[in-house]
This record gives sequence, structure tokens and C-alpha cells, in this order.
Amino acid sequence: MKRTLGKIVKWTAIIAAIVTGLILILCTAIVWFFTPGRLTPFVEKHVSEYIDGDLNVSRIELTFWKSFPK
Repeated sequence: MKRTLGKIVKWTAIIAAIVTGLILILCTAIVWFFTPGRLTPFVEKHVSEYIDGDLNVSRIELTFWKSFPK
């Protein structure tokens, strides 16, 4: 009984570590891919479809690691 519980805890911890690692890698890849040069025109295009008015944006930056705990 104790051995089975130990295996369950071990595999649960391994799976949790893998999922956490994959999420961190995914967040890093998204921030790396969406640079301000790519993100600003994309946001301007899509926001102008929903807002009836003028939109002036010089730079839009996606941050995760700089402002993570906030």
C-alpha cells in the first residue's frame, strides 16, 4: 500500500513538473515571438475594427518576465 502511494506521488510530481516546464517554455516563446514590431501593427489593425475613433499607438510590448509577480 505504501509503495503504491509512493509511486502515485512520484508520478504526480513528475507530471506536474513537466506541465509547469511546458507552460514556462510556451510563455517564453510567445513573448519572444510577439516583438513590439510584430505586435503593434497587429493590435492597431484589430483594435481599429472595434473602436469608433482614432487610435495612436507608438509601441505595444508584451512582457511576462519583467512584470511577472505584479
